[in-house]
Amino acid sequence: VQEYDNFALCERGLRVASGFAAGFAAGLARLAENAELRRELGAQGRQFVWENYGKERLLNDIQGLYAAFSTTQTAATRLRST
Repeated sequence: VQEYDNFALCERGLRVASGFAAGFAAGLARLAENAELRRELGAQGRQFVWENYGKERLLNDIQGLYAAFSTTQTAATRLRST
């Protein structure tokens, strides 16, 4: 994290205090003047979204839920039959 007077540049974007328009404008100005920074933050943001909200992650989560549900149902069935 790089701290500036009115904003901070974080791993995937800008951090500005809520409602602080001047800080937001200053952060946007910094991004507007630095194409490499825009590309870097954009790439890191895309990677984060892909890893945390992408189709593969969703499918793995659903598969895990079904497996957990199946195990729970199997255990409950065994308990009822004893």
